[in-house]
Amino acid sequence: LASRQTEAYWRDIFAQAAPGYIAVAVTLTDRQVAELIGNLEEKDEETWSEFAERTTEERRARREKSITKTLQRFTGPLTPAHRAMIEEYAARARPFMAEWRENRRIWRDALAATLADRRSGEPFAARMTQLIARPDDLWTPQYRMAIDASRAALIDLLVDLDATLTAKQRSAARRELASLADEVQGLARVRG
Repeated sequence: LASRQTEAYWRDIFAQAAPGYIAVAVTLTDRQVAELIGNLEEKDEETWSEFAERTTEERRARREKSITKTLQRFTGPLTPAHRAMIEEYAARARPFMAEWRENRRIWRDALAATLADRRSGEPFAARMTQLIARPDDLWTPQYRMAIDASRAALIDLLVDLDATLTAKQRSAARRELASLADEVQGLARVRG
């Protein structure tokens, strides 16, 4: 539920930002569009190359370190049992970068096609809004399945961890979540 609410929140932010992006996009020259698409492709391929150069063990270790760091932000120090649960999760997690890479290619192609038609008025604005605020509308079935499986595995880990938190960790998590909620409400007031 919280992850869905967060997704809805970010979708709303990007929907509100879309008119600004659209206003800039209609002023782009063909050369600028080509440069933008080229830069996006270059960045995506850089991300892919960094992933592909890592061994399976390096990927697992990065995943484990990232999750540990994030969780400790909320709970404070983790117990050896918590670390073992995270280690097991990281070892089981299936990378979905191949699906991500293909999905990004499809999104870039859709953006390029949309920008090629940037003088069409409302059809352009509607398509750009989708690309900016609802890119998941374009997800391939393979990418959607990979994301859903990853989300489900992470939720299972969080539920298992939650059942083993100490009172001190729960208190720390409540404080951190309250602080985060205040930040989000502050952002909502700024945009409202």
